[in-house]
Amino acid sequence: MRRKVTFMRVEIEKTKQPLPENGHIFATMPLRRIVPNPCNPEWKPATCPICGQDCWLQTGNAELVKRVYPSAKFVCSECAWTGKAAATAPVKS
Repeated sequence: MRRKVTFMRVEIEKTKQPLPENGHIFATMPLRRIVPNPCNPEWKPATCPICGQDCWLQTGNAELVKRVYPSAKFVCSECAWTGKAAATAPVKS
């Protein structure tokens, strides 16, 4: 049985948050092999720019992340948690 999902639109003040010390923000995308059938219609198919795995981009969340951190890079959860994303990111000085 599927549950009904409701969404609430919230206006967020456009403020930019300070970047972490290394200057990189990584937002995670769930892997499609782990979540084959999402119940949320806002999830759209995407590909990880680091490893090329099939993922889901949560468009509503992605919009909010981009408002707060315009330079955020969306990567699969595996690359984010294993450190592959940070290892391939250019060093900021």
